[in-house]
Amino acid sequence: MRIAKNVVGVSLLLGFLWGAPGASASLIFGGDSGDLSAQMIIDYTADGHLSVVLANVSNADVLAPADVLTGVFFTLAPASSLDAQSANVTGDSVIWFEPTPSGGDVGTEWAYKDGLSGIVDGTNAGIASAGYDVFGEDDRFDTSGNLQGPATPDGLQYGITSLGDDVATGNTPVTGTNALIQNAVRFEFLLDGDFTDYTIDNVWFQYGTGLDEPSFEYTYVHGRKTPPPPPVPEPASIVLLGMGVAGVLVRKRLLAA
Repeated sequence: MRIAKNVVGVSLLLGFLWGAPGASASLIFGGDSGDLSAQMIIDYTADGHLSVVLANVSNADVLAPADVLTGVFFTLAPASSLDAQSANVTGDSVIWFEPTPSGGDVGTEWAYKDGLSGIVDGTNAGIASAGYDVFGEDDRFDTSGNLQGPATPDGLQYGITSLGDDVATGNTPVTGTNALIQNAVRFEFLLDGDFTDYTIDNVWFQYGTGLDEPSFEYTYVHGRKTPPPPPVPEPASIVLLGMGVAGVLVRKRLLAA
């Protein structure tokens, strides 16, 4: 658990600075489902840089593609947009079975896309190494080359295997056929818009190579300092509220007559 503890420790430290003018801010989304466990760690600085670390923090062995973390979906606030810059493995991570040395730069194998709909629970943006019939060649962080497989997000290659993975065990796709990153990947963005602790929300972790494979919603978040914004009333609710107020006024007038 060395990587997860280090990343979380730094993020929580930055989180104490939340709300200070010009300071950094951090959020940590995490969740578990059976033996699967993942985190999405967000660090933002006042110059507009936003960093996302996606980590597979499970201690369980990876035995099949459905155990490999390949993406994360989330809801990006309407007034915000992200400009994808780079994707690199974190300093304590290892790339196994890599056919061509990448030096840790995996931007040609990971993609970012927003404006999504119909994926899961209202999410509208995502980061992924698999295509899921959602991400294409032009969505990659780096479109200038390719490390393995087709020049588009596809298949299991460069997905994130667990902290506890024994890379010698499991079926063929996870024991040599595909390059796999053990631990975490850091993605860098430029944020257009103000950052709050609800700029990114509704986080879902995705495993395997298809949307029908395991996924789960975050079950905890650290670093938030404000309550959730109030829900926007539906048009029908507004009409009913107006009718209720009108009814009260009518009754008051009748009683006063």
